[in-house]
Amino acid sequence: MYCLYSFEHLGFGFGLTERQVAASMRRFERNQSIAFKWIENSFLSDGFKDQYKNLMAHRYTLLA
Repeated sequence: MYCLYSFEHLGFGFGLTERQVAASMRRFERNQSIAFKWIENSFLSDGFKDQYKNLMAHRYTLLA
């Protein structure tokens, strides 16, 4: 819950409305598979790719 609050706080700090913050969060959720594809296509080693994807998956669950 802290992560969600921080995300909202950041958006409001940028001067975004509640509707804009919600839309940004929906875009993050919708584009999750694209982010994972970028990681998979990166030049990182397989071990770092796995670590990065695990970290991203954890952070996505915190925002959900």
